[in-house]
Amino acid sequence: MNPENKKRSTLKKIFISKYFESKVFWLLPVAVWTLIVLFSLYLNNSNLKHHYYKMVMERSQAMFSFIEMTRLWNARHGGVYVPITKDIQPNQYLDVPNRDVVTVTGMKLTKVNPAYMTRQIAEIAEDQRKILFHITSLNPIRPANKADDWETMALKGFENGNREVLELVGVGKNMVFRYMAPLEVKNACMKCHAEQGYQIGDIRGGISITTPAASILEYLKTQRNHLITLHLMIFLIVTTLVLIFTNYIRLQWLELKKTKDEQELLIDLRTAELRETNKQLTNEIKEKEKTEQELRTSETKFRSVTQSANDAIISADQEGAIIAWNKGSQDIFGYSEAEVLGKPLTFLMPEKFRTRHSEGIKRFHAAGESKVIGKTIEFEGLHKSGSLIPVELSLSTWSSKETIYFTAIIRDITERKQMEEEKNKMQLKLLSSAKMATLGEIATGIAHEINQPLTYISSCIQGFKDDIKNNTLKIEELESEVDLSYQQVCRIDKIIKHLRSFGRADDVIMAPICIETVIDNAILLLKERLRLRSINLIKKIDPYLSPVVGNANQMEQVFINLIQNATDAFVEKKDAKITIEIPKNQDKVEMIIKVSDNGSGIEQKDIEKIFEPFFTTKEVGKGTGLGLSIVYGIVRKHNGAITCESKRGEGTTFTITLPTIVK
Repeated sequence: MNPENKKRSTLKKIFISKYFESKVFWLLPVAVWTLIVLFSLYLNNSNLKHHYYKMVMERSQAMFSFIEMTRLWNARHGGVYVPITKDIQPNQYLDVPNRDVVTVTGMKLTKVNPAYMTRQIAEIAEDQRKILFHITSLNPIRPANKADDWETMALKGFENGNREVLELVGVGKNMVFRYMAPLEVKNACMKCHAEQGYQIGDIRGGISITTPAASILEYLKTQRNHLITLHLMIFLIVTTLVLIFTNYIRLQWLELKKTKDEQELLIDLRTAELRETNKQLTNEIKEKEKTEQELRTSETKFRSVTQSANDAIISADQEGAIIAWNKGSQDIFGYSEAEVLGKPLTFLMPEKFRTRHSEGIKRFHAAGESKVIGKTIEFEGLHKSGSLIPVELSLSTWSSKETIYFTAIIRDITERKQMEEEKNKMQLKLLSSAKMATLGEIATGIAHEINQPLTYISSCIQGFKDDIKNNTLKIEELESEVDLSYQQVCRIDKIIKHLRSFGRADDVIMAPICIETVIDNAILLLKERLRLRSINLIKKIDPYLSPVVGNANQMEQVFINLIQNATDAFVEKKDAKITIEIPKNQDKVEMIIKVSDNGSGIEQKDIEKIFEPFFTTKEVGKGTGLGLSIVYGIVRKHNGAITCESKRGEGTTFTITLPTIVK
């Protein structure tokens, strides 16, 4: 490693160490989450306000449409005659023949034109609904129809092409919604307005509708308070979870650091021991080379070397009876030479190996074939105490006077097995820490995923309260909304149950699993994060996949890590996409899985190092360098392989090959 890279590596380690050791750095994710919640509150509040303004607009449009149709009906009939009463007097501004008539029965009638009818409807609306209608124009026949300042501004806007106007005016309790739309001259209107110079299609004037805003604004305020309360609750819940997960990861990291330091110390000690042992072995080899000629001619010297070996060296005749037994054999199996000479080799094997050993001897004598001669294998030996010993066996044959003999060199690998077990435990701890880190990273996306159904349920409950208050609750609508709300609850329950399943400790049980189901479970935890990043995830999976033997929880970790890495590879890319492809495989012997993206890609010089622990191409503080190392370990544990292909600026493809269960 050159000095510059070494310096960067040191700075990165210092930053990570400071981050986990100091709780001050925990404010960063909380600050980011606060900004997200505030932005969400701003968007939802804007949508709420837009919804109520739209509701007022649609209500005003409906009223205007009703009045316009009424006026059109009146105009098409040339006006209507109604009895003259105290409230309905002849219209002095209506200059038409036969304005006032008397029926044969003596009833006095007067003609009501569209404008007069509109004023009558406006009086009824004002009396019953507190809604004001006002028909007006820039050139009214009736002085009372003169436009006020707001109406004048709206009418001038209609002449410039505007189609309608809605505005909230006033102060405090006097605030009202004012709506106005133009009245176009139609063919039926020309009877009365042709003399004013109007033509069909001209803007004759308009009708303004004034609606009290107090009740609507009060309801809007209530909804806004509910929205603030909901966001505050979600903020507190998710913040608590983030702090809990961050604290858990910190404790795991500190434990891992402690273990790493202990392992490094142990490695240093073992290295020194191995160096000394190697020195001793070198000296022994030189000594053996010096006395090799003498050992060949002296059986006594040969037995001396054999007896001094730490490994068991056992010789047997062609029938499998023991003829030579060194001190190493006694140390490993506990028997003295006198106790074993002449006894069969099966005497040192557990019952489960004895039949196979006897059959192997017979097969060797009959055909000269053997599955173990010339190879090094691991199996279990039987100690004098009855306990089983993990050993490593190297078996060879030699002959003397046409008689075949067998010599076995057996090494006690108990300590090595213990070290492998410790290594597996460390790998499980590392995998568990990676899981917690993953849950911490996707917490925001999961919060949004849960927030959507919660918002829907909250709106339903508020609607039920309003219907109950107004005595307008309908059982059919209630049942429909309750069913939809229950579906949202089931959606939340599915997410939470899978989170619990994913976060529990691995039991490392290998069983037949469906890879497509594993992929779907991973997407369930990440789809909200992908949606927020506008990333399109495409699945191209053969519907007739063969199962594989593996651990579903660990394989899910593989796909979560790969999808998250692909997500982080996109920097302001509009057409970002991630593709998971499992093509059809005719021989069904192995499954090929491709996870690709069209992100920023990886430098060619870094590809060969991406599976190494603690190597990362991300910025300092944005990656631990353990994700792909864990992926590599899990795939290898499943007897599979993983490779990476990437081109800078075009994207990256990871290819996983797994053996399948052949039916």
